[in-house]
Amino acid sequence: MTDTETPSTQPSSSPIDMESNRASAPTMMSDAALVFRREFITRITSSMFLATMAFGLVMIIGGAVFFRVIDETDVDIVGLVGDQPTGLADALPELTDEAGFGRVEVETFESREALDEAIIAGDVRVGVVDGSELVVKTSDGTLPGFLALVWKEARVGALLTSPDLDPGQQQVVAEATTDIPLTELEPDPESEAKAAVGFALVIMLFLTIQLVGGMLMLSITEEKGNNIVELLLSSMSSKSLLLGKLAANGLIGLIQTVVLIGAAIIAVNVTDLGDIPTIPSSLLLVALLWFVVGFAFFGVLIAAGASLAPSQEDAQSVMTPIFILLLIGYMASIFVTSNLDSGAARVVSMIPLVSPFVMPARFLDGDLPLWEHGLAFAIAAVTLVAALQLGSRIYTRSVIHTDRKLGWLEAFRGEPVR
Repeated sequence: MTDTETPSTQPSSSPIDMESNRASAPTMMSDAALVFRREFITRITSSMFLATMAFGLVMIIGGAVFFRVIDETDVDIVGLVGDQPTGLADALPELTDEAGFGRVEVETFESREALDEAIIAGDVRVGVVDGSELVVKTSDGTLPGFLALVWKEARVGALLTSPDLDPGQQQVVAEATTDIPLTELEPDPESEAKAAVGFALVIMLFLTIQLVGGMLMLSITEEKGNNIVELLLSSMSSKSLLLGKLAANGLIGLIQTVVLIGAAIIAVNVTDLGDIPTIPSSLLLVALLWFVVGFAFFGVLIAAGASLAPSQEDAQSVMTPIFILLLIGYMASIFVTSNLDSGAARVVSMIPLVSPFVMPARFLDGDLPLWEHGLAFAIAAVTLVAALQLGSRIYTRSVIHTDRKLGWLEAFRGEPVR
């Protein structure tokens, strides 16, 4: 080449070419860490996050107070079947009110079977059979003990009204002074509390994914609308950007869940609304594992959907299929949570859309074979890998396009934008 010759220049790389080169750079994780820090600080201090946290705390505290007030004004039903001491049924509401048990009403049943069914259904608090046996669903509170004392005194009083007591009657009086046996139809004292906790876990995970997913969608559409994404992609790969955003928003969702669950536990204890069941430490690991799986699955799909739209208005229509999938998983989990031992619960909990919601509740219930948990996680892991591949492919091919809304299939095929 002579001094007068102009050096040849290489053609400038297109954004997609630069993106492809940077995607394989060894600095992807360090770039993702930078995105994580920026995204985490921005979102956790945003008015949207603070407002949702405040709203959640108000709902939890207000709900605990509300249900406590309802519980204080609720009516406890005492069911009777068979022969009872004369006049005791009529006097019972006044006796319990004077003892500080609130409103108590008496209902008579035709058979023991009908009484048991009402107790299991929760319509009757305590049952009394032939004046000699108390029946409850689960032994809790002090009302059954008080009723045992009332019936015991009534039995003795009825016998002592006899003018003459022969030796046989004296034996009857001695037997009447013994304690009245208590039968529990469902002996596990924490069964209802565990069911409530499992139901709360389902709702909490659904709301967290929905709210944090909304913040993730807002973050992506804001950066596309303001052309910030082009500046970010000039120094890092789109995979680094996606990884950092998912990690930051996932951690925010985890923090939100922990804070709200902690607030719920404190509110229940302060208002004395109920007993917190014994929660094994392993449940925390299981819940965390399924939270990560659930958020990663829906989060990457939300990120991919948001990357297709150049504005927040366009993103709403693109995101509809994803939120429908989320709603289907939530509704299915609500359907089976009420009966975690059913065949439907076992089958539905193997579906990746539902597994993150149902499996922690089944684990807490204590009737979850290890092989079922392992199989559900294996299916969810395979599905998650596929979702990550799909979401990453769509995100990296569409996030740099800001001129119009892309279709899912168009972004997947990598068709050029005209």
